[in-house]
Amino acid sequence: MSKFMIMIRTAFVAWNSVIRKGAVSTINGCIVPADAAKRVWAINETDAVFVTPASGKFIIPVKAGNWKLHVEATAPYTYVVTEDIVVEKGCITNTGVIKLKQTPQ
Repeated sequence: MSKFMIMIRTAFVAWNSVIRKGAVSTINGCIVPADAAKRVWAINETDAVFVTPASGKFIIPVKAGNWKLHVEATAPYTYVVTEDIVVEKGCITNTGVIKLKQTPQ
């Protein structure tokens, strides 16, 4: 199965589960380099949702609120955390481009 199809399937499953909880908002963005991200997590005080990015792009369905975004990276790149992502009900919150940095050697 292609990476794109896996991302679509993961997003659909996540979206379906979040819709049942009343969420209608998303966090989306792009990771550079595209092949260096393993997973992208959206975490707040009560919930955690993750997706596997495809071609560096991700869409995470979430409830309105204040979120942190965690990007798990493959070596030699480092784990990235973006804080204070404010999501409003019914809105798409775009994080823009997240640039991963390499671990110093």
